[in-house]
Parts: sequence; C-alpha cells; structure tokens
Amino acid sequence: MRWRRVLSVGVVLAALTVVLVAGVADAAVPGVPTGLGVVGGEGQLVLSWTAPTTDGGSAVTGYRIEWTSTQTVGMSGGMVLALPTSTTYTLTGLANGGSYSVTVAAVNAEGTGTATTAVLGTPYTLSGPPGGLGGVLVEGLLVLSWSAPGLTGGATVTGYRIEQRITGGDMWSVVIDNTGSGFTTYNVLGLTGGTTYDFQVSAINAAGMGPMSTSWSTTIPTTTTSTTTTSTTTTSTTIPTTTTSTTIPTTTTSLVPPAPCTTAPPPTLAVDPTPDPRIPPTPLYVC
Repeated sequence: MRWRRVLSVGVVLAALTVVLVAGVADAAVPGVPTGLGVVGGEGQLVLSWTAPTTDGGSAVTGYRIEWTSTQTVGMSGGMVLALPTSTTYTLTGLANGGSYSVTVAAVNAEGTGTATTAVLGTPYTLSGPPGGLGGVLVEGLLVLSWSAPGLTGGATVTGYRIEQRITGGDMWSVVIDNTGSGFTTYNVLGLTGGTTYDFQVSAINAAGMGPMSTSWSTTIPTTTTSTTTTSTTTTSTTIPTTTTSTTIPTTTTSLVPPAPCTTAPPPTLAVDPTPDPRIPPTPLYVC
C-alpha cells in the first residue's frame, strides 16, 4: 500500500499568500518624467514631457498633472489625469498673461510617483492695436510716433509693423515688417513731395502680429528750390595817357676838311743810300 501526503487547505492558502505578497513587494511606483516643457497659447498651455525611465515594475497607467496660479480670472489651479499613451496635454480655460506653475507625475498600480520640478508657463494671445498714431516732418523725413497697446495679450511686445499707402489707394505697402524693438517711434524716408500718405501700425508679440491701429494721414509739402542771382557791377576807369614831348636839342658841329694831300716830299726826308734797283721809288704823301 502506498501512502500519499495530503496538504490541508489552510497550508495551500498560506503558500499562495506568501507568493502574492512577494510579487507585490517587488513592484514600486514609477520614476520621475523628464524634459517637461510648457508653451503658451491663447488662454492655454501646451505641456510635453518624456516618460520615466522606469515604471517601478508595473505599467504606467496615466500621468497626474497639477497646476496652480495666483490669477483671479480663469482657473487658478487643478489636477487632471492624462492617458498613459500620450506624453502631451493642453490645459485650457486659463487667463492670458497669468503665470502658472505646472508639475507632472507618472501613475501605475502601486500609486503616483514623484512629480517633476515645477515649470512656469504663461498663456498669451495677440496684443491689442497701438494708439495715438501721428507724426512730424523733421529735415525732410517723417518721424512717426504712437502709444503702446493697452492690452499686450500676456506677452511682451517685441516690435511693430508699419505700413503706408497713397491716400485713396487700394494696397498698403510695408515700410518695415518688424522694427525689432519696443520703441514707439520710427523715421520714414523716401516720401514724395506734394503727396498725401496714410500710415498704420500693429504690435508684435510671441503670438504674432496684432490688429492694426487707426490710420493717420499727412501731406508731404513740395520742396521749392530758390535760385539766387548775384549782379556784378563793373566800373570802367579810364586812365589818362600822358604824352611827354621831349625836345632833344640838335648840336651842329662844323667839320674842317683836311688839308689837301701833296706829293712833294718834305724837305727833311732822307734818301736811302742803297736803294734796291728792283723796287721803283715810292712817292711820299703827307696829309
């Protein structure tokens, strides 16, 4: 006869409990999500993040998103669970210009893991139109000026777009697409004298270009060039010519003609004692 050992039901249940408890002890909450980013928009914040590197031994079942703000308009805080299949979420119904602090934590069957470090975000929209547009002519150029918009849309105005057209025209032309500055003045060159122009300005922020201001018109005066003629008076001076007559006295000298020559030899003329017979005697002349 063979004997078999039969375990009681209580022993079997105890063993199963030990196995189950050991399995649960091996699981933990998920790790921390990384790379949380917040981008503002019209009354909203768009969140994005990267899933945690560890799920704690149990699959992530969602993400817990919390936000808080000191704003008195719109939602000042809240919590939402996002699906585990997505690592982006858009918070809506927020106040433009408000500052919101946002955190994200992963959730699994064991609970909620550690949240990310809080990231600040600001919902924003297009700014309002600038006001008080005007201008003044200064040394041949038009200096435009205006007032910053009363409503910035929750984002800093970073520049202005300026447009112009000839009054009565259908098309606006761009003077400058973006001044790239919060300054509310701009110098316009190259305008034609005698022409009337319309101008308009819009503000630019992180959301884009806002609506245009009320247009303002001005007529550019015609530049008149004057020519100055200089008269030169020439004075003619006649210098009298003085003629000096100098009389040179004539001196008359009477010349006495020489005495006539003679061939008679002087009485004291000596005779050569040894004349050359080949040479004829030469008469002597005394004058």
